[in-house]
Amino acid sequence: MGYNIERKNDIIYISIEDRVSINESELLEREIKDKIEEHELYFIINLSKATYLSAGFIRFLYSTLKLLNEKKGVIVLSSISENIKRLFAILEMDKLFLIKESDEESINYINEITNK
Repeated sequence: MGYNIERKNDIIYISIEDRVSINESELLEREIKDKIEEHELYFIINLSKATYLSAGFIRFLYSTLKLLNEKKGVIVLSSISENIKRLFAILEMDKLFLIKESDEESINYINEITNK
């Protein structure tokens, strides 16, 4: 599979491995929607190993961001490679998403806004 999901305290941590296919993007989207319905509101997506983002994965990111904004949740993108950063800049996704340099920064940010 192109991703792994685990829970770290009150945060759902998703690590992307290399590339995520369209089918995997759809599966990931369903899994995350289920978690949001279960009142999970804090997500970190680590993109350090991502080499390619499919249109389906980008759609997943946008739909998750929209859903979390409605629920007052947070999605943080972490450890993005330079190639993916360039893609985000071209698509102007860097203006929509909160991007942190590391998982530690991402966790600290979420802890700050949740007063932990």
